[in-house]
Amino acid sequence: MRYLLAIVFLMASAISFSQSTTVVISQVYGGGGSATGTYNADYVELHNISTVDQDISGFKILYGSATGNLSASYTFPATSPIIPSGGYVLVATIAGIGLASLPITADYTFAIAMSGTNGKVAFGNATMTSGTTYALQPAGSVIDFIGYGTANESENSACAGLTSTKAAFRNNNGCDDTNNNSTDFTTATPAPRSSATLPIACTSGPLLSAAPAITGLTTLFGVASAEQTFSVSGNNLTGFPGNIIVTAPANFEISLTSGSGFSSTINVPFTSASLTATTIYIRIISSATLGTVSGTISLNGGGASVVNLPASGSVLSNEPTTQASAITFSNVADNSMDINWTNGNGSSRIVVVHLTSTTPALPVDGLSYVANTITTSAGTTGTGNYVVFNGTGSGPVSITNLTAGTNYTVNVYEYNGTTGAENYLTTTNTNNPNSISTTGISPVLQKVNFSSVSTPLYMGSGTSTRIPTMYVASLSNLTPNTTYHYYTQAATSADFGAAAGGAGNSILLDNTVSPLTITYSSSLSIITAGGYGKFTTNAQGSFTGSFGFIHTSNARFAVGNFVFPTITLTSEGNTFIQYRFALNDSIQVLQFAVTSGANDGTFIRGTSLATSGNLVALWKSVDGAFVNNQVTERPLSMTIAEKPAVITGSGGSIWRTGFITGYDSTIGSWNTIVPNINNEGVRLIQQIDIATGAVIGCNSDADGTWPTGAINTTNPIGGTTSLDISIDDAPIDGGSCFKILPVKLSLFEVSKGFDRVNIIWQTAQEINMKEFIVERSVDGFHWETLTTVMATGNNNMTRNYSATDFHPNTGINFYRLKSVSITGNYDYSIIKTILFKNASEILIAPNPATSFVNIYLNTNNNSQSKIQVFDISGKLMQQLSTNNDFIQINTSLFAKGLYTIKVIENNKVNTKSVII
Repeated sequence: MRYLLAIVFLMASAISFSQSTTVVISQVYGGGGSATGTYNADYVELHNISTVDQDISGFKILYGSATGNLSASYTFPATSPIIPSGGYVLVATIAGIGLASLPITADYTFAIAMSGTNGKVAFGNATMTSGTTYALQPAGSVIDFIGYGTANESENSACAGLTSTKAAFRNNNGCDDTNNNSTDFTTATPAPRSSATLPIACTSGPLLSAAPAITGLTTLFGVASAEQTFSVSGNNLTGFPGNIIVTAPANFEISLTSGSGFSSTINVPFTSASLTATTIYIRIISSATLGTVSGTISLNGGGASVVNLPASGSVLSNEPTTQASAITFSNVADNSMDINWTNGNGSSRIVVVHLTSTTPALPVDGLSYVANTITTSAGTTGTGNYVVFNGTGSGPVSITNLTAGTNYTVNVYEYNGTTGAENYLTTTNTNNPNSISTTGISPVLQKVNFSSVSTPLYMGSGTSTRIPTMYVASLSNLTPNTTYHYYTQAATSADFGAAAGGAGNSILLDNTVSPLTITYSSSLSIITAGGYGKFTTNAQGSFTGSFGFIHTSNARFAVGNFVFPTITLTSEGNTFIQYRFALNDSIQVLQFAVTSGANDGTFIRGTSLATSGNLVALWKSVDGAFVNNQVTERPLSMTIAEKPAVITGSGGSIWRTGFITGYDSTIGSWNTIVPNINNEGVRLIQQIDIATGAVIGCNSDADGTWPTGAINTTNPIGGTTSLDISIDDAPIDGGSCFKILPVKLSLFEVSKGFDRVNIIWQTAQEINMKEFIVERSVDGFHWETLTTVMATGNNNMTRNYSATDFHPNTGINFYRLKSVSITGNYDYSIIKTILFKNASEILIAPNPATSFVNIYLNTNNNSQSKIQVFDISGKLMQQLSTNNDFIQINTSLFAKGLYTIKVIENNKVNTKSVII
């Protein structure tokens, strides 16, 4: 095998390279930013060795490690300048810190991190391909190549000796090219050259050179600009002694002397074949036209070809003296607002909007800005600074595509001049700038408006052990009767406040069609089909439904983490994200393990008669600890019943790719995880309708050991070896099952009102509810219907209800609330009592008492009563007050004996004795 690799290496090294006749790599330095480096940036230098100008627009630089592919690339932009004959171009990395900066400004920057000792660099045209070796590049695409250090590809043999303080220099000022890197290059202290460096020709014929190009000259109309300089030099000139004629373009003038002697044409004398670099001064003339001025400086003589050097600048109008003021806002909404202001004395003005947290960017004189009231389509004065108005008029201007719940700052800049001649006043004035926040909820991730109906405690982890995680949740405070696009992921608490939804692939439901459709996607988008799900809110702006995701290798799903399911959404028709909400409940990430750690879990699966696509929930008790009309525990895990025909791949994601080995894809089967520390095991398995959240089937096992195969789910340590629940034990297609949470009662109270009883209750959530039946009893055993009140059906907001008993019975009245779902299932509230119209008595029960005693009071109109408990010696043992007709006292700590209970109300005293 070693012999074969050696043959491959030799073949790669022996690749034939054509000799460049245009542009070569003239210098390479990869030690920038290293601890012992000379400079804080790496760089690659190019040199035009031809006798004509070379255009490198669209050309590329590729870089690779010594034995790797040419995987890093940089493409020269379409605006790249022409490299004159003998000219240089410098491309460098973004400067680091802690070392000296490059001694010359780079022409371009790239994001390629190079090795200081071993690597490969290629220069070529647009057909070069990154991610391959030189040997795999298209024929003729590589113009020049260098391998250095231990590179496995090079021109003949690699250049040696590069270090953090040594660069590779092509010999003879970058002119030598014999297609042998080891002899064409030598190493020395880095000394980069750029387009500002005077060209050095690689020819024996007459040659004129001029550099650098002139840019950025600026002046006011009627005033000559400040000076810039360029140098002229020559080699192998003929006809000496003689003159090089230098001609300035229109609107410019030149001179051999600073501050004087300016004209449109000057003569630069030369007395030999070489013209030493001569400085020439250039400026914009005082009579130049307004706006952008540009042209070409021409150099002619000495038998050389004419050389053209570009020159450009701006002639500006006078600057305004009074800035705009009094910026005000109106009609501020979630994503839009109106802006008004008072004009200054400029002929025109621009209005710039930016996030208050974004650094403001001042407009640049001589530049024109394209305005758009749609902020995301507007031109910018700098990153995030959007120009929403540019003109001679005034406000108000209505802008859109803002972000809800976000603070913005607005600046108005007065200016004079038309295109290319704009002169901006950038001072401030009263209420300029000014700031305001949009209404609504910011799209950063927040733990609001997304509440759990039923969310599992645990989920799986691992790149190749993926399983679905499903949950039922409610969204609130959205726009009523509106369709939304969404996708789901999961995040840690560290993600809160960031503009991201976390990680994970989505199980997306389209709830706007019947039957709903399910899509599995790793390419999530609120605008691209296949990347989002849909739902429509109710009249209260709420929606309750099923959601799901599948974990990936992302670090958020590290074992032991607690992740919060998240939802990213926007109203249908929007192209931007409105909201990112995190669920109020988190899920613990388990690993599949054969140990009993707190973060260990076991694969569990089952076959069933569940409807494909419905949810399957596993619980550790047979009733979910269903107490007082509420589920007091969460399911261990929740997954989906297989329906491969509906769940489809999108964005490259294919259902079951990377899933745990042994994942059962049979229609109706389910696959999930349970914790290895679980004394109760799995005692209940439910089928939940994915569309309504209703429990439509369940099976239970009292001890967590399921009969078929004696599958013991108590404290399992199976890891990826599955516990298999038989379809005979858990078909989950029927049975008497408690609901997930048909109604959340946040309040149930009864109170006395003269001759009647007022009954009130409040719900925080309703799922598929039909009605509430108020029942009354005189003994607590036999009940009658007092009245029926219709429910809202489905609601995720606080709802208040009330009823009245106009004819209460004399003595104790018992009241309870029967909550009935649309499927006929029902649950009862706790029982409330009132003692009504019972002369002057109080009632105490039980008597004798053990751990508690109930006291039924004959209060009127909810007046306050004081209750005192005395022992047989008259010592006060306890004292409390109440406005209710009933109170319970804990007597478990009292010594056994006879006690007196005294009730004081409206200066009236009643006493009763009780044995404890």
